[in-house]
Amino acid sequence: MICTPVFCSTTSGFKLLYFFHEFVSFPLTHTVIPKGKRVMFYGDSEFRAVGLQIYCREKGWGWQVGVKSDTLFRKGNEEWKPLKTLMVEKGKRRYVHNLTLTKSGLLKNVHLIVDWTHDWKTPRYIICHQETDSRSWRRGRKRYWIEPTFRDWKSYGFDLEASHMTSVERFERLLLGMSTATLWLLCLGQWFEDTGRHTWLTATHRRDYSLFRLGRDYAQRSLVRGWELPIRFQP
Repeated sequence: MICTPVFCSTTSGFKLLYFFHEFVSFPLTHTVIPKGKRVMFYGDSEFRAVGLQIYCREKGWGWQVGVKSDTLFRKGNEEWKPLKTLMVEKGKRRYVHNLTLTKSGLLKNVHLIVDWTHDWKTPRYIICHQETDSRSWRRGRKRYWIEPTFRDWKSYGFDLEASHMTSVERFERLLLGMSTATLWLLCLGQWFEDTGRHTWLTATHRRDYSLFRLGRDYAQRSLVRGWELPIRFQP
């Protein structure tokens, strides 16, 4: 799997938006997408903009994005209603086809997943370019595979967006250093696990630390405690 960070330049600096790997992308990255690859955009509800979905449709891309429960929809010539009127029992999913979204955008012929898992307080509403079913839901779950990398590069790790950099050249050099450090910390975290040292930093009843987090915490602690700190790029 190829994992490449995708960034958007803003007035306050670069923002980490999404990752491109095999069939995932963000519209601003169309120049780096290999030819002949199927493109599928996945996103949370902050990508609710109908314009983005229209862009994907114009490019021939697929999309599966979360939308807010107050987004208006209608089916056929029915009245406009918010998505939250499409309810589902907790622990179940519902699939609704051939909807039109919002009075202003008029995005037609889209399809919906209403998903309410047991650990969520409310249902989630996910719009897709093609008819939805259980396979659509499973494909959407793949997006969560890359969520830890967001956390590692943002607030839970390097806090990249706090740099407020606007220079592309400087930003590229920063990314090179971050990428190298990420690889080292992942390898360090794996070594930490393989040698049975994970109990030094984690509670026995919790094993939810990522390899990045283990590597980072071990590197920081080793500077204080004088622990062995291998510099390697293989576990």
